[in-house]
This record gives sequence, structure tokens and C-alpha cells, in this order.
Amino acid sequence: MSGDFDLGIVLIDIFSNIIRGITEFLPRLLTAFVVILIGWVGARILQKTLSSLLDRIRIDSLLEKAGISDSLERLSLKDTPAVWLPKLVFYLLMVFFFKTAAQVAGMVEISNMIAAFFAYLPSLVAAVIIILLGSTIGRFTGRAVTHAAGESGVEYAPMLGRLISGLIFFVVAVMAIAQLRIDMQLVNAVVLIIFGGFVLALALSFGLGTREITRNIVAGFYARKVFRVGDEIDLDGASGTLRAITPLSTIIEQDGRRIAVSNCAFLRRRNS
Repeated sequence: MSGDFDLGIVLIDIFSNIIRGITEFLPRLLTAFVVILIGWVGARILQKTLSSLLDRIRIDSLLEKAGISDSLERLSLKDTPAVWLPKLVFYLLMVFFFKTAAQVAGMVEISNMIAAFFAYLPSLVAAVIIILLGSTIGRFTGRAVTHAAGESGVEYAPMLGRLISGLIFFVVAVMAIAQLRIDMQLVNAVVLIIFGGFVLALALSFGLGTREITRNIVAGFYARKVFRVGDEIDLDGASGTLRAITPLSTIIEQDGRRIAVSNCAFLRRRNS
């Protein structure tokens, strides 16, 4: 009898604890639901307000003029900033209200996980901004180098512009990785080795292998500032009418024949 009586008391205690837990949790759950509902309404209002504001200031046109729209398209963003920015703000606000609701409901682990996400968010945003700005600056610099090299008669001007743009983006990518709080010791070592090897190869190439080519290019650049097509010129024993100054040689028409003279002849002519 006493054994049956003790079992009944245990069962009653179990059911009492379950009911007490449910009764204590339901108000917290209801409060959490109200918090999410209020957050949803507030986030929707803010989304529509922000969308209207971005349309008024014509954010898409401003970013396109600044050259940032091309960088955003490379990130596979199909919508315009005026569309996805308000959506992003809405979802971030909803995540924040979910954190508050989880804290109210006593779900500490979920709340801490969302809090860790928000603590990491500024670093992520900074990395994205660095990538966007760096990509824009890299493309602008690459185009400027391509134009300047083309005006100077360099045949490989587009490749040179792409090279400069790629180097800038590489440096920017390293800066963005640093913002993500990733251990940079190994990354820095690899970057230094690659960059040092590239600089050494470039220096050896221009200093030894392409020394004569570099001299011709530089001489041709300055020759274009002094001489014009159609001028009568006497260069390295060839006299006649100047027809063209290419990156490496000067074309002179003499008695109906065209003679190619190395641009370095301008330097020898000056020295003599």
C-alpha cells in the first residue's frame, strides 16, 4: 500500500512540475511572440521609409556615377541598391528582434548566438566596403594606366592596365581578410613571398632581359613630344620624311622606301 501511495505522489509531482513549467513558459512565449510581431511591423515601416528615401535621392544613379554599381554587379546582386538595401535592413532588424524574443523566452543559447553574429557584423560590413571601394579604385586606376600607356604608344597598354588593377584588388582583398579577424600570419607570409617574387622577376626582366626594349619605349615617348609625322629628319644615317614613331622603332621614308630605325638612335643623337 505504501509503495502504491509513494508512486502516486511521484507521478503527481511530475505532472505538477510539467504544468508549472508550461504555465511559466507560456507567458514568456506570448511575450516573445508580441516582441516579434512589433518588430515585424516596425521593420516593415522602416523598410518602406528607407526605400522611399533612397528613391528620392536616386541612390542607384549616384552609385553608378561613382562606379560602385559595377562592383555590386560582380557580387551577383541582381536587384539595384534601392531594392536590396531596404530588404537587408528589414532582415537585420528581424534578426535583432528574434534575439530579444529568444532572451525573453529564456532561450539563452539562441540569444547568445545571435549576439555573437551582431558583434561580428561590423567586421563583415567593413570587409565588404573595402572590397567594393578597392574594386572601384582598381578599375579606375587600371583604365587611367591603360589610357596613359596607350597615349604613350605602349602596345601592351590594356594588359598593363589589367595588371595594375589586379594588383590593387589583391592588396584590397588582403585588407578585407584582415577585417574578418582571420589569423593573418600565414596569409602575410604567403603575400610577402608572392609579392617579393613578382617584384624581383619584374626588376630582373626590365633590368636585364628587356633593357633595350625599355630604352626604345622611353626614347619613343620623348621623340613624340618633339617630332611630328611629316617632319624632315636625319636619324642614325637615315634621312627623309618621318612617317611614324612606334613603341620600338621610328619609320622614315627615304626615296620611296621606308626604313625602320631603333628609337635608341634619338638617345645616341642627343649624346653626340
